[in-house]
Formats: sequence, C-alpha cells, structure tokens
Amino acid sequence: MDYKNFIRKFSSIIVALIAVSLGLLLPGIGLLWHPYTSIFLALIMFFVALNVKPREFINSLRNYKIILLALCLVFLVPPVFSVVGIPFFKPVEYAALVIAFSSPAAISSVFWCDVFRGHTPLALIISMVTNILALITIPITILFVTQTIAQIDSAAIFTNLLFILVVPLVAAQVLRRILSQKTQKIVVRSPPIQQALVLFLIWGAVAPGAIFVKESPVEFLWLLFFIMLILSASFAVAYFSGKRFGRSSAIALSVASSHKNSTLAIVIGELVLGPIALPALIANLVGQNLFVIPARAVLYFSEDESSKVCV
Repeated sequence: MDYKNFIRKFSSIIVALIAVSLGLLLPGIGLLWHPYTSIFLALIMFFVALNVKPREFINSLRNYKIILLALCLVFLVPPVFSVVGIPFFKPVEYAALVIAFSSPAAISSVFWCDVFRGHTPLALIISMVTNILALITIPITILFVTQTIAQIDSAAIFTNLLFILVVPLVAAQVLRRILSQKTQKIVVRSPPIQQALVLFLIWGAVAPGAIFVKESPVEFLWLLFFIMLILSASFAVAYFSGKRFGRSSAIALSVASSHKNSTLAIVIGELVLGPIALPALIANLVGQNLFVIPARAVLYFSEDESSKVCV
C-alpha cells in the first residue's frame, strides 16, 4: 500500500492522532477554541445526520433487544472490567476511572461509527438514550463506589444534549426533505469539513489536560495503558456479542461501549472527588480519542476486500 492510499484510507484516525498530539504539545492554541467545542460537535452531528434515513432510525428504535444489549455494554461491561485495577491504583484514582468507564456513550461516537462503516442510526439512538439514562446511572455508580450522593445538573445535560444532538438531527432531516439533491452533494463533499472539525474538537478538548500530563508523565502513561486495556476488552466483547445482529450493528455497539462521554466524566468526577481525580480523568479523555486508531485498524483489516473504502 503506497502512502497516498494509506492516508486516504486512514485519514480520520490520522487526524485524531494529530489532534491529540497538538492538544498535548500546543495546548495554549487549543485553549483558544476550547469554549466552542460544543459548536464543533453540533456541526459534526449535522453532517453525519444528513446521511441518516428516517426509516433506518425508526427501525433501530424499535429493536429493543439490541438497545437493551447496548445499555449493558455501555454501563456495565467497562466498569466490571475495571475491577482488575483495584490493586494498582489509589482509591481516588480508581473511583475516577469507574466514573469514566460508567459514563454514557460520547455523542462523537456517532461520527466514529459512521467512519467505521457501522450502523449510524443505532449509534445515534445509543448515544441519546445513554446520555439521558446517565442522570440516573452515574449517581448510583458514584454512591456505590464513594458512598457519596452526587447532585447532577440535569437541566444543563438536557440542554447540551438538545443543542449537540437533537437540533442537528432535526435540521439535517428537514434539509434532506426540502433539498434532497443538494443534500447528497453536501454529504459527498463533507468528509474534509468533518475531519477539520474533529481536529479542532479533539485539540480543544485535550488542551486543558496537557499540564497534568507534563507534571506526571509516568503516572499518565500507566493510567493510559490501563484505560486502553479496558477499552480494548469492552470493544471486543461488544463487537462479538453484537455480531448476531450484523456487522454494522456490532460496530455501532463496539464504538458506543468504548467511546465514552469523557467530558461529562471530568465535570462529574472533579465535582465529586475534587481536583485530585483530574489526572485519571484527563488520561481517560486522551485514551478515548487515541483508541479510535487501533479500533479503526482492527475493523478495517477484518473487512472483506470488496467492502473497503477510503474514509
């Protein structure tokens, strides 16, 4: 494979790697647009939703079995796997990791599901449902791990979900109905725009945590290794448990269960555990964004040759 084909086929994960690197090496620049990451994410969701057919979305919503499986894979499997880390981490670090692993699917998981050729409507539903249910599941997890009752700003979460997920979805579907031909042209030409948005999104998200990485690089690398290990196990379990629903659904499940809402985890973890939990939560944010690289490689090389495309 020559380098041009390599870049075309793995452009999205190359962008993710560059973005994480820039966030750690040039955090000052990333902090300039850190306040606007929600806007970047909403725009990404709009472009992804342009390619979502309403009938596919409704059919996925009716399949309650796969949605129940998704809830188990998102909320139960990663925290259960994380039990192996109890002997290796301080209580506060482990509690932070549990909060991170029990967080809902990231809204950006819908984008990565689309990149990985998964069932995007299913990923969209999983992201929406798990973020709503997180208002209940995360306080229960925190109570179980820390014996602390956490107060979560449900209004802020709902508002954020509405702005980042619901509004772009509705706007995209309205545009599809009104200007169907132009919408297809936008879909064809949008990948470079989406990748640019992902670059700024990840760069801005990672930038605030660069200081913690520089202060304790060894601790960061150890946390990162453990996080990548748990994400790998969760990804594999989700993929193989979802294969009976088809490859595209299995991909959606595996992405949703391994690409969590790390920003929400940082907000809640710092609120409950204090600043001492930030190194583990920052390592989780970096790990979540780096994990798309091996995940993409595994899924790509497991595809049939005829189904491989440049993304």
